[in-house]
Amino acid sequence: MEELPLSGYKYSLETGDDEELLKFGLSMPNLTGSGEKIESQFKIGTNGSQSWNLNLCWPLRSSLLWNQFTDGCRSNLSASVYGHSSFISRAGLKSISPFGLNLTAQISPKPYIVQLLQWDCSWRYLRPMDNHTASFATRSCSGHSLKSSLVNQVTINTLDDKVLPTKGVRLQLGQELAGLGIGNVAFLSTSANAALFHPISDRVVFGGNFHLGHMLPINVKDNFESNSNPVDKYSPKVRGFASHRVGPRESDGKTYLGSNTFWKMSLHLISAKMPFLRGSSWLVENVRGHAFAQVFSSENSTDSFVKWLITEPSKIFDKSRCSFGVGLLARLGNSGQAELNYCFPLRWNQSDTANHGLQFSLNATLLE
Repeated sequence: MEELPLSGYKYSLETGDDEELLKFGLSMPNLTGSGEKIESQFKIGTNGSQSWNLNLCWPLRSSLLWNQFTDGCRSNLSASVYGHSSFISRAGLKSISPFGLNLTAQISPKPYIVQLLQWDCSWRYLRPMDNHTASFATRSCSGHSLKSSLVNQVTINTLDDKVLPTKGVRLQLGQELAGLGIGNVAFLSTSANAALFHPISDRVVFGGNFHLGHMLPINVKDNFESNSNPVDKYSPKVRGFASHRVGPRESDGKTYLGSNTFWKMSLHLISAKMPFLRGSSWLVENVRGHAFAQVFSSENSTDSFVKWLITEPSKIFDKSRCSFGVGLLARLGNSGQAELNYCFPLRWNQSDTANHGLQFSLNATLLE
């Protein structure tokens, strides 16, 4: 048993979507002696993103639940208010969410299984980054929207490390239904992510990852939007291509609003230790050699999830894109990663922005 102080604070550097983040946090744990905790966080990024969060977490205790801390995961109920703003450069938009609210139940019957059920309601505002150069497609998605959604997600994770894993599996299945009661955005999205890592020798680790997402707009009321905005759509990051610039592109030739379907498969070979380095320096412990190959597709589809899943394999040779390359991985803190790769795109569509040669990215983890 450990006695906790009345309050505490911390700050740290993190990595986000190709940017560095400075994070400040203040917490007040165990105010009534029941294990609850009030936390507030503020993040500011080098690319201009900002976010804040105020969260109340209340633990759930039962002999059927796993009640020990595991990477911050514990069975609990929580309520949060939040706000954030960021730039969506691929679409020429600034996304602002002045206020949001979510209620979450997280159940963990075993240390490697987490069931999450969340209701989220947020007010969003999109505006052009530059009113003078904004395209018609950018202006058409500007304005206010209110989204109310229910999220159900199950995660099974036995990986030994979430940044540079060497063995284990991770499976995540989730669905989000937007348009519950209030709001002017309605859709059903389904996503799945599967990853496997296994050492094939003392010095080499093999990794594989498969990720898919499908979003189907729903017209529940006459005034509901027939399509979600770029904040909701999929825009995958793919090695060998410019960040978030794959898939459908607008007629102006520079605007990417995202797609409602995508899938991506990645294969990795990772050195367990960098060759020619000895000792226990930071380079030895946190830098790895890396070779990869990726195949992916990102398109708009009007099919249901089941129909899309059945018909998509027949389109692999017609619409899929691929790339491979070699490079370096570096751990940044407990949850971040940096990559420097030399990429060789082999196949792409005219709408994609291929990136031949060196490519640097932050937070492009092996699980993406």
